[in-house]
Amino acid sequence: GRQYQPTLHPLQSFGDALNISHSIGARFVLQPNAPSLESTQSSCAAFIGPEGGFSEDEITHTDNEQVEKISLGARTLRAETAPIVAISLIHRISGEF
Repeated sequence: GRQYQPTLHPLQSFGDALNISHSIGARFVLQPNAPSLESTQSSCAAFIGPEGGFSEDEITHTDNEQVEKISLGARTLRAETAPIVAISLIHRISGEF
């Protein structure tokens, strides 16, 4: 019943993805032990790292870009399941569920 589909961009470097995301409302990087997501704008970008998480350089890059760090909870999720949980949580908080 959705009226639109989320935009999936082609594979690119992490730095390029951060640069492209400047035009998007809110930007989040999923990071264990960060606060949980409590609110979101109508448009957002969620950066989901590989198995094992983001590198220290990538996290520093998100700090420099002022990307908010969030957690999806106490469980460590696999790279292929984290996007599903992230989108579901964003929809729930934004009132789409």
